[in-house]
Amino acid sequence: GETVRDEAMSHIMSAIDPAGAGELCLFNTLSWKRDDIVTVECDRATAVRTADGQTWPAQHYDNKLWFFAKGLPPLGWTTVTMAAGKTGPAAKTAQLKGNRLDTPFYTIQFSSDGCMKSLYDKLHKREVLDGGSGNEFQVFEDNPGKQFSGWDILESFENRRWDPRQSAAWKLVQNGPVMAVLRAEWTVLKSSIRQELIVYRDIARIDFKTKVNWQDSERLLKVAFPLAVRTLQASYDLPFGHQERPTHRNTSWDKAQFEVCAHKWADLSEGNYGVALINDCKYGYDARENRLRLSLVRSPIRPNPVSDIGNHEFTYALLPHAGGWRDAHVDRRAYEFNMPVLSAWMPVPAKRRAGKPTVAATYSLLALDSDSVMIETIKQAEDDNDLVVRAFDSLGCRANVTFSLSPKVKRVRQTNLMEEDEGAVSRQAPREFTDFVGPYEIKTYKVSLEKSH
Repeated sequence: GETVRDEAMSHIMSAIDPAGAGELCLFNTLSWKRDDIVTVECDRATAVRTADGQTWPAQHYDNKLWFFAKGLPPLGWTTVTMAAGKTGPAAKTAQLKGNRLDTPFYTIQFSSDGCMKSLYDKLHKREVLDGGSGNEFQVFEDNPGKQFSGWDILESFENRRWDPRQSAAWKLVQNGPVMAVLRAEWTVLKSSIRQELIVYRDIARIDFKTKVNWQDSERLLKVAFPLAVRTLQASYDLPFGHQERPTHRNTSWDKAQFEVCAHKWADLSEGNYGVALINDCKYGYDARENRLRLSLVRSPIRPNPVSDIGNHEFTYALLPHAGGWRDAHVDRRAYEFNMPVLSAWMPVPAKRRAGKPTVAATYSLLALDSDSVMIETIKQAEDDNDLVVRAFDSLGCRANVTFSLSPKVKRVRQTNLMEEDEGAVSRQAPREFTDFVGPYEIKTYKVSLEKSH
């Protein structure tokens, strides 16, 4: 997959018009304009310059250059140039004094065990946590029996618990104009946890980059956040939609939903505020009253006697926000977290395609005029060279959506998921088509482009 992706990026870059193009190409694979963190292997720059004269500060960490890119075109690319930043002392994202961390968005206070005892949201002037311990690791006995050990978690798993002990306190290991990084370590039973907490100057998300050496069978590792949010429902991400589950245990049906399958995020929101817990590879959450937890590692012994024993690397993130998850576009923030901006160095002039049509250094293949609909897939059709575009409504809304393409469109047909024709789609301009998309509806279109494209 990565080989095909890299070949496609190289093919595009070899056709980019060299006039005005920068030396690094940034690819946004999502269907909305995007501001996000970019990392690239580079050891010679302290800033990034855009074609329109903007200068973005940059920072070196972990053998990479980190910078915050703005206005990346939807389903497209732009190019930038490495540059030297301003002389003098570099700006700092955060300040750590004792157990208190101050950032542009938050004031965080740590307890003696390494947990967050306070997370104050400066932008919305309120506490995020409801007492207790935020980012608290919890280990439970996980032995659901012989028959379905690898699949089941018992409702009574909390009856026996071990609390990790912090073996290395939080230390500020990186602090610059883009981000700040703190590092700490814990041990529990025979296992160990090492974590980097990353805060950003321009993004309100808090990342927890985690490495676990797990050596304990029949144990379940979770991380917990008690939130200052009052709600009877938790929302969870699903493919092409979301689901809601109660945060209480009033009935037997409620009690049976103590662990919930989800993909990229879970969210607790009240009337005007909420908090999302985003992850990049974990699929089990639980919400009880105002406590939201994510399952990180579990090690059953059947059918695999050494299941999850060994090293793990994953990242989860906390995203406090105004309004509900729809207002904050948590679904889009989770896509961005899981699909980082791609970057690649432009080819030298000798390797550019000679005699071929060139494309602009900043380009968007397709854009939408809807906040609720996103493009999930763009691919070549199975039976010909047409373009297949699959879109869906992610917020439960109804909308007439206009799809705007850069190349000229010859015709557009709606199909089912098997790409079988279901009729023509309305078109008002050579590069546009419009269609109605209902709540959580999945739409597939087969787009024929003019031959010059």
